[in-house]
This record gives sequence, C-alpha cells and structure tokens, in this order.
Amino acid sequence: MKRINELKHIPLRLKSDGSVGPDPKDRYFPKSDGAIELLEQGNQCYASLYTIRKNAHRADKYYRGDQWSDMVVVDGKQMTEEEYILSQGRPALKQNLIRPPVRNILGQFRKSPYKSVVISTTRDDQAAAEMMSAALESVHEMNKVKELDVRKLEDYLVGAHALYETSFTYDERRKRSIPTVTPISLEQFFMTPSARDIRGKDVDFIGHFVDCPIDEVVSTYARTPAEEKALREIYSSSRRNYWGEQVKNKPYRVSSFYVPDNPNDCRIFKIWRLEGSWKYYVHDPLDGSYEIYEVKDLPGLQAENIAREALAIEQGSPIPLMSIQKKFIREWKVYHLTPTGHCLFKGENPYLHGDHPYIVSFYPMHNNQVWSLVDDMIDQNRMINRMVILQDFILSASAKGVLIVPEDCITDDFSLEDIADQWTKYNGVIKIKLKPGAKAPEQIASRAMPTGITDMINLQLKLINDIGGVHEAMQGKTAASGTPAGLYQQEAMNAQNNIVDYLDSFGSFLENRDYKLLQLIQQYYTEPQYIALAGKTYSEEARHFDPQRIRDIDFENRISKATDTPAMRLYMDDLLKMLLEGQYIGIETFLEHSSMPFADKLLQTVQRQKEQLQQGQIPDGMALQQQMRQYIPESSPEGLQNAQQLLNLSKGVNYAAA
Repeated sequence: MKRINELKHIPLRLKSDGSVGPDPKDRYFPKSDGAIELLEQGNQCYASLYTIRKNAHRADKYYRGDQWSDMVVVDGKQMTEEEYILSQGRPALKQNLIRPPVRNILGQFRKSPYKSVVISTTRDDQAAAEMMSAALESVHEMNKVKELDVRKLEDYLVGAHALYETSFTYDERRKRSIPTVTPISLEQFFMTPSARDIRGKDVDFIGHFVDCPIDEVVSTYARTPAEEKALREIYSSSRRNYWGEQVKNKPYRVSSFYVPDNPNDCRIFKIWRLEGSWKYYVHDPLDGSYEIYEVKDLPGLQAENIAREALAIEQGSPIPLMSIQKKFIREWKVYHLTPTGHCLFKGENPYLHGDHPYIVSFYPMHNNQVWSLVDDMIDQNRMINRMVILQDFILSASAKGVLIVPEDCITDDFSLEDIADQWTKYNGVIKIKLKPGAKAPEQIASRAMPTGITDMINLQLKLINDIGGVHEAMQGKTAASGTPAGLYQQEAMNAQNNIVDYLDSFGSFLENRDYKLLQLIQQYYTEPQYIALAGKTYSEEARHFDPQRIRDIDFENRISKATDTPAMRLYMDDLLKMLLEGQYIGIETFLEHSSMPFADKLLQTVQRQKEQLQQGQIPDGMALQQQMRQYIPESSPEGLQNAQQLLNLSKGVNYAAA
C-alpha cells in the first residue's frame, strides 16, 4: 500500500513567525476533496441500508423477547406498546415462541455442519488439492470458524444477512500472520445500493467502519512520533467537531455514519471502490499467459517484440509476438480514511484473487427485497401475546369464589366477618337465621372462558410451526399414540425440507468465504510448514505443506455436509470393524481411521510392539490390554465389548505385516 501524494488542497496554518504554512498533520496524512467525496458516497450507501437495519433490529428484539417495544401514539402522546398496556392496569405478558424454531435450526446445523473440499482443475494435482484442504481446515481451526458460522447463521435467520471479511493479518497469540476471518456487523457495513445480483457481481463500492482506541490507531498507522502526534491531533479535532450538539440528549447507541457510539473511540473507514484506468492487456503465445501492464510499461513491451523479431531473423524461424491491446480496466482500490477526510492509506488491491475482501449474503433477494425467518413469525407471536393478555384480563375480572350472604341471614351475635371466617374452615359452623323463602349463603365461582381465545391461540401456534417450517417431528416431540416409527421418521425428514433453502443459501455464503481463504493461503503461505490442526481424515503427506507444489495450480472448492457426525462416526467404526474381522485391513489401518477415544494411544502401542518384533524382542502381551482399559471407563459396557473384540482380533495379528 502507498500513501496518497496527490492533494487537491492543503490547509494552511499560521506559523510562529507570522507566515502561513501547511498544517503538519495534513502533510503526514493528507486531506483531499476526493477523500471527502468517498466518505459522502459511503454515507449515502449506509443510508440506503437503513430499512434493512431497522427490520433486522426489530426482528432481533422479538427474538430476544422484547416484544412490546413498538411505538404507538395514544391521544397525541408517543409511547411503547408496553407502556400503553401497563397504563391500562394490565401486565405486558410475553410468550417468546420465535426463539425455539431458530434454536432448532442452529442445532441441526451444529449436528451436521458444512465442510469445504478443495479440488484441482487437473487430475494430476489431486494430492496438492488434499494438501490445500488440510491447510484450509487448519485456517478454520485457528479462526474458530465453527463457532463463528453458528453465530452468523443466527444473524441470517434473525436479520436476513451474513457478513464476513477475509484478510491476512498478524495474530498476536501465534506470533505470525495467518489468513483471518472477521465477522462484520450490519451496523458498520455499507455497499452499492443499486446491487441486484445475489452473487455480488454488480457491486462497485463496499466497505465498513471500525471503532477503536486512539492507541490502536497509532499502532497501526504511525511510523514516527511526528505521525503519532498528527494522528492524535486529527482525532482530537474530529471529536470536537462531531461530538456536541449532534449527540446531545441522544441515547448512548447512536446509529451515525460519522460519529462513534463511544466518544472515546476513533472511527476508521475502510472503503473499497472499483476504479477504471487505461492499461495494456497483453497475451503472450509463448506461455499462453494473459497479463495487464501499466501505460508506462509500453516501451518495454515494444522492445520485447522487437527483440523477438530480430531473434527470429537470426534463427530463420518465426517467433510469436506478444499481442498488445489497450483497454479500460476496472480494478479494486482500497482507502483508509478518518471522519474528517484525512487519508491514512491508499493502495492497489493486494490480493491476487482481484476482488474485495468481503463476503456478503442477504436473504432472499427476491425482487431485491430482504426479510428473515423471524420476520415471518412476528405477527403470529404478537397475536398470541394479545390473546394471552386478554385471557389474563378476563380471568382477573371474573368472580373467584365470591360468597353471597343475604342480609336477613346475619344475626346480631354472628357478624359477616364471623361468617367469612367460618366459611373458609374445613370444620366451620355458621349460625344463620333464615326466614321462610330466604336463600342460604351461596358461593359463586365463574368458570366461563370464551372458547374463541383458546382456539385462536392454538391456531396461531400451528401457524408459527407452519411458517417457521420447524414442525413437531423435527423438534423431537412425542408422536401421537399408534404412530408407526417409519412414518414418524418420514415426517421428520419431510419437515427438514422447509429449512433447506435457508441452510443451502448460507452454505453458498460459506463456500464463497472459503474460496477467498484458499486464494490467501496460495498467495501468502510461502514457507513449508507442518499442518498440525488438520483433522484425522488427511494423510501424513497432506499435512506437510509445500508452497512450491500449489503455486501455479488452479483450485476450486465445493461445500457439502460434513461426515464428522456421531451417526457417521458410528457407521464408519462398524464398517472398519467388519473389514478388520474379515482381515481385509490390519490393526494399524483400523486404528488410524477409527474415531474411538483410545485409538491414537492404542495405535502407538501397536507400533511400539511392531518395532520390538522387528528388533527380535518379544512384545509385552499385556500392554495392549492395559492400554485399552486405561482409556475405557468401566461403566461403558459397549466400549468394553468393542475393546474385547479388538483384543481377540489383535492376538493373531502379524505385526510385521500390519
């Protein structure tokens, strides 16, 4: 990245001798009209996403249980629905029926997550593709992607958006640079408002802002004490300009493009814009390459063609010349700006994939509209809340064991208080004096409850399940008496079809992220290294990363459901045990691929005994049994049974051939 050196105007400052000179902070971090225009364009893009942010915020409130915070106007006074309900003397009861369907989908995703598999465009490079798959899984582990993806899926279901940024940054914990995945909040994001393509092909302006302490800004951008002083001055003036009347009497969380939520933070705008310029598009038939050169490189390209012509005359055989064509090429440029328009960095796109570092997905983008699963269920949840409050109001206003005592029944020596006291005793005696035709004291308890309320609640509950797509079979609820097991399983499988669109759309988002991570690995992993964080499914050869093997190979990635699930592990262990019993594989092969908790330690014991045999020593026959008992709890009869079968099988194993 390089500094901006073209200035359209330079602010002046009065020197100590009375002369006028340029402001020092603008000398280190120049301020230009172009930067101000970029910020204004970013502000417009940010404002265009207001409706999406507003709907996502409302859906998030309902998801968290804050379901009576919508604003209403009563007698010219604005208040929340909760305040209005409380003013009528009724409790603002809430039944959060939105969270369970979302939790169920998150559980389905955790049980069967997606996994990227790297493939090469040529058959001969599949070994290198496996090495890239191992490197990609290692990057996932270092970034804790498994947990990040669950939280991003939650954003996707609640707010209909998922945002990531990929980069190659220094990791403080590991003391080295690694490909990094950073989740981006919708509150910080902006992009081309006219974008319609779900693949993002029509995005030409994108970015986000970051709020951080001034020391972090200095650590990132200052190279000298003078630059540190300039940065502190820039952000000191920006806080004076933007904090004051703009945020006076406003809540702490302010959705402003220029003003940070915390007055002690400094805001940095990271803006990527697709810009065009005239360049030379060159095709070299000698190696079949296509490359782009700057206009200043034209003399060198022409000299190369002249040299080829001379060499062809000297050799007497034709040499193909480079095809040079002038084209208007659009490329991504990156800018780091302050709220006042000072440019911290400006540079060309550092990534070989040639794209911006963001991965963006909005759902469903039907006619360019965005709405979420939670949006679909809000009205039903509101209706249920209203019915529950109405039912509570009816119950509170109904008679509950009211005692009616005729006035003629009350005697002088047995008052109304005495009657009430004796009425509630299990062996009470009430003295009354009844005249002919008079009624005895009577207790009234109202059992009347409008059946329409209960029916409406049941209807809305059914509608929530139908709209959310998470039916009872999918939630694991007890089936009705007499339901066949096969039918219940089929219902659960059919119910999953309702959420496939959400999960596959999110899977496409993850596939795009992993593709950019692959490009970062291929570009920045320049030293051989051992990949220790890859899973057990990769060979030892794939764990030894060699950058020379993958430098000029074209890779693609495909995402699919991961096989590392409890059901799949159980199936694989059963299959491996059958192959071991049939002597199609050895004990070492079995333990290398088994997911049993003692497999790794047991494999080391087997290999040690194999080495003892090769050295002419007699291996300890009890070592294998002790090793297995050490890692199998006594309360696990199934594990003991499997271990005993392995012991029986291993007694006749030829370790030298295993």
